[in-house]
Amino acid sequence: MTLEELVAAADAAQEKAWAANNAAWAAWQASFDVAQYARALLNGWVPLEKAPATWRQAMGDDLP
Repeated sequence: MTLEELVAAADAAQEKAWAANNAAWAAWQASFDVAQYARALLNGWVPLEKAPATWRQAMGDDLP
């Protein structure tokens, strides 16, 4: 393997790692948001009827 090939392979691996990192970060954010919504509802900080539609959708509720 030449140095040029090594650099190209390392660059490709870095791009794949960045893509995986971005996907993992997005998954963490989504799960954190749902956990926060669930905690707020569980503790009564926000009654389900008053929760924003996005919260209810995140919790799988089909209320209007």
